[in-house]
Amino acid sequence: MTTVMAADGRGVSEITGASREERVSNLGFVDVKAMGWDSHYGRLYAVRDSGLFMSDFNTSWALMSRDLGNAMVFTLVTDGAHPQLMYAASEYGILRSSDAGTTWMQLAETRGAARGRIQAVALDPRDTRILFAGNDTGLWRSKPVEYDMPWDAVGPKTSDRIVGIATSQASPDSLYLLTTTSLWQTADHCSTWTQIVSELPSKATPLCIAVSPSDALLVCLGFADGAYLSSDGGTNWRQATRDLAGAVVNSLAFAGSNRLTAGTSMGVAWTMLVRDDIAPVLTVSSPADRAVVSQPQVLVTGSASDAGGIGQVTVNGVPVTLSVTGGFSVPLSLTVGDNAIQITAIDVAGNTTSVTLHLSYVLPRTILTLRVGSKTMIVSDGRSIPLDAAPTIIRSRTMIPIRSIVETLGGTVGWNAPTQTVSVQLGTHQLLLVLGSPTGVVDGRKVPIDAGDANIVPAIVAGRTVLPLRFVAESLGSRVDWLAATSTITITYPAP
Repeated sequence: MTTVMAADGRGVSEITGASREERVSNLGFVDVKAMGWDSHYGRLYAVRDSGLFMSDFNTSWALMSRDLGNAMVFTLVTDGAHPQLMYAASEYGILRSSDAGTTWMQLAETRGAARGRIQAVALDPRDTRILFAGNDTGLWRSKPVEYDMPWDAVGPKTSDRIVGIATSQASPDSLYLLTTTSLWQTADHCSTWTQIVSELPSKATPLCIAVSPSDALLVCLGFADGAYLSSDGGTNWRQATRDLAGAVVNSLAFAGSNRLTAGTSMGVAWTMLVRDDIAPVLTVSSPADRAVVSQPQVLVTGSASDAGGIGQVTVNGVPVTLSVTGGFSVPLSLTVGDNAIQITAIDVAGNTTSVTLHLSYVLPRTILTLRVGSKTMIVSDGRSIPLDAAPTIIRSRTMIPIRSIVETLGGTVGWNAPTQTVSVQLGTHQLLLVLGSPTGVVDGRKVPIDAGDANIVPAIVAGRTVLPLRFVAESLGSRVDWLAATSTITITYPAP
C-alpha cells in the first residue's frame, strides 16, 4: 500500500489507499526551501525563511534554530557518520552546524571559485569529511573539511549553473549532477562524466535532485511544476506523485531507502516509493501472428495495462493513442512480402513489454483466360472483357493487343508515336517495347523478346499494335500457361 503525505490549505495530510487522515503541520501552508534527513536520529529537517524546523514524522514541527543568518538556503544535508554535523548550501556560501542545527557558522573559502552563492552541496559517501559544492562556475570538491579549505574543480565541461548534487551509499563512486538544462552522472568518482539526458522530463525550472541511499538507480528530480522519478538511473521518467503536480519542489531528501520527502511551495510532502519491476501486460487482438493477408493494410488492435500506469504504446516505433481502458486500434500499411510488426508497451516506471508479429502480404491473384481467335477474355471474378482483337499466332508465338489485359490487372499502357514505343506499367514493373525491335527494356534492363527467334517483334496487324503475349505477361510478374488442346491461354497475376 502506498502512503502519501501532501500539503494543502489545511496543513499536511496523510492519504493511505482511499482513506484520508488529517495531520495539521505547524509549518502550515508555506514555502519550504530545503529538506534534510538525519538517519542516525530519524529526524526530518525543513528550512522555512531563516528558521530550521525538525520533525520525527510522529510529532509536529519544532523550531531548532533561527541562526541561519537570514540566508536563503537551497540544500540541507546531514552527516550520518557524525550525527551532530549538518551543512547548508546558501546564497552566502556553505553553512555548517556541529550541534544538530542549533548554531551555524560559515565555512570560509578564500581560494578558487567555490564561494558566494552555493545552490547545491553533498557529502562524499567514501569520506564524509569531504564536500561537493555546486554553483554558477561548476562542481567543486573539498579536501577534508576545515575552516579554510581548498577546493578542486571536478565537474563536467558545462557552462550551466549547477542546481543539485546527489550521492548514494549503494554506489559510493557514483554522483549525479543536475544543471539548469541537463542531468549528468559519474561512475568513477568524478574522473569521467556522462550526460544522461540532454532534455529533462519537465520544461519547468529544475531545482533539486535526490537519490535513494540503498538504490543508486532510484533518482528523483524537483522542478517548478512538480517532482519526477526514475527507477533506471535517469533513462525513463514519471511523476513521483500526482499530488505535487504544479507545486514548486524546492528540495528533495530520501528519509530512509524509499520514503521521499519534498519541500514545496505548499509545505512539506512525503510519499512511500515502491520499486516497480513488473512489466506491463500487452495483449494483441489482431492480426494473428504468421497470418497471410491479401490487403495492403491491416488494423492492429489490442490493449495495454499496468498497475502503476502505462506511459506509452508504440507500433513500429510510432506512439499510438490509448483509450481510457488502455485499448488501441491502429491502421498499418504493408509492403508486398514479409512484414514485421513490433508493438511495445512501456509503463511509467520504464518497464517494457514487446510483441513482434510476422505477416505475409500477397497480392490477390487474378486469372485471365483467353482463346486464340476469340475477342472475349474471361476474368476469374466472372467478368467478360471484350478485346480489341483476338489473340493470333505468328511464327508459333501468340500475339495480342495488350491494353485490355494490362488494364484489367490494374496497370497502364502508354504510346509514344514519334518513337513508336509502347510503355507498360504494372505494380513495380515497367516495360518498354519499340515496334520492329527484337529487344525490350524490362525494369531498366535490355532483354531479348525471344532468344530463339529474333523475328518475334512488336508489330501492327490489321491496324492494331500487337505484342508478344508471353514476353509481356512474364516481364510484368505473371505466369502464362498454354493448353494446346483448346488453344487456351491462362494468365495468372501475380505469378504463384
